[in-house]
Amino acid sequence: EMARQEGMGNEEQEAQQILSRAQEYCDEYAHDDPEVLTSVSPDFTQLGRVPVIVPYLKTADTLLEIGCHYAEHSIGVSNVYPHLKVLATDFSPACIAQAEKLRDVVAKRPENIRLELKGWESALSVNEPRVDAVFAGEILEHVADPYALIDKIETYVKPNGLIIFTVPSGPWEAQSLQYKDGFSESDYRYHISDFRFRDLQEVFSKKKDFALSYCPNGVTERGELVGNWVIVYRAAASPTGRIDPRRKFLTTRPFNGISTCLIVGNEEENIKRCLNSVRNISDEIVVVGTPNCKDKTLEIARECGARTFRTTGDAPDTSPELIRQ
Repeated sequence: EMARQEGMGNEEQEAQQILSRAQEYCDEYAHDDPEVLTSVSPDFTQLGRVPVIVPYLKTADTLLEIGCHYAEHSIGVSNVYPHLKVLATDFSPACIAQAEKLRDVVAKRPENIRLELKGWESALSVNEPRVDAVFAGEILEHVADPYALIDKIETYVKPNGLIIFTVPSGPWEAQSLQYKDGFSESDYRYHISDFRFRDLQEVFSKKKDFALSYCPNGVTERGELVGNWVIVYRAAASPTGRIDPRRKFLTTRPFNGISTCLIVGNEEENIKRCLNSVRNISDEIVVVGTPNCKDKTLEIARECGARTFRTTGDAPDTSPELIRQ
């Protein structure tokens, strides 16, 4: 939106490419290991954001979860409240298939949890009864039009029904990309939006009984705090606000990236250990081989995700070229 307003053609094109890739269907979310979930909390009652949302659902009889992944939150909440009837939906067939397996093993009352393959646009049909509460965890940042998602979800609850959103805070996606063996522009960028405190205030502040809290989750190796924003309010035909892109553009601090640059000779026995020691704090790694580099150093560096090139000059003459790269 800002790129279009300011006539920034290249940035607008890049944004459109990210949007197109993010909306392509895939089952990437089904790659998570379900055994990790049970190792953290065998009955899922202490898993993820379950302890955060449980207190809000004491008086609810029906719950709709949108974007349920493996339904771990639905299962955990159901194990806390025996009376609760849950409908958990997701657009991924692989996720729903895994959710069915976990429900049958982990849920104390599997008959109280219904799983359906549905996107957020059609989670409830017109003829189905409205629910007491909706939980949409870590989905708002993935959709191209979050305002449409918010307005649609509000039609799924009864008047004055409860709505709970959670969105990530901190460099979750950047951290996950750092653990990959390299990153290319063709990779999926699942997070379309990055919601900050003021963004959420602009979107939700006029909602009835709006409450915003923060759930810390840890610290990255770079010392950055990661966690989740928790948004809770009542559906009462109140307007959904809009994020001011110009305000966001002017008040967002530019990201300070870290580039690790090395000038190397024959270091095939050391280069992998060296790069592994810095890859989790580096946004990019550039390795330049001098004329003396005749072994597999650069090949190994590329396998570690580094960008490499050769130079004909000695090490002191190579520094200016390395900086340009």
